[in-house]
Amino acid sequence: MKTTILVILSSLTGCSDEPPEEVKLATASHDVTWESAAMLGPHRFDAAVTLTEFERDSINAVEVRWGDWDSFEVINRHNGELRTRVLFINGDAWQGDEDRMRETDNRELYRRDLATSWNMWDEALSPFRYVMKMEKTGETVFEGRPALVYAVFIDPLAETPKGSHMPVSLEGTVTLDEGTAVRLAGDVRGVYQTKSGGERAVAVKVVRSEIGVVPDLVPP
Repeated sequence: MKTTILVILSSLTGCSDEPPEEVKLATASHDVTWESAAMLGPHRFDAAVTLTEFERDSINAVEVRWGDWDSFEVINRHNGELRTRVLFINGDAWQGDEDRMRETDNRELYRRDLATSWNMWDEALSPFRYVMKMEKTGETVFEGRPALVYAVFIDPLAETPKGSHMPVSLEGTVTLDEGTAVRLAGDVRGVYQTKSGGERAVAVKVVRSEIGVVPDLVPP
């Protein structure tokens, strides 16, 4: 069953010159939300972004152990150090860090934070948004779900507007869930020239695992 996003895309394209399903799926992957990811059911999500500039690495990582909107855990790390942790168990919520977790009443705040901040992929690869191309290379079954595999690279016919970061190179792969367009796995590396003229490298890795497994969340 396709997501609402795919249905909308299909209706907008009309009957004539309608793009192949794999193209519509690739397009829809840029518009998925955490609501789309929740359609997978309980699972674990890990993402890491490495930025390299002046031979220095800065690594931001997020780990989400997802049950539902009342039971989940989100851990954010920077260069391997835990920075923030949010824990929901049956609607009760705690937030804190490695040293201390405090019970909180700001449940909607942390739900919104997850919904708006989980997509490190699109954020990190935003300098390539005008030129990034995805081309289907195969089909697979990932954690029991039908999926399509794509190569990711720079479209030689596309252009980036002046005044933007300028892409230099981009390569990698991404696996999309056929039913939701959610990224099940991805590993992409790119280089771009910043607006100030410096060069910056970015590497993004994402993976979803333990699909269908209810996380074992323990109160602090």
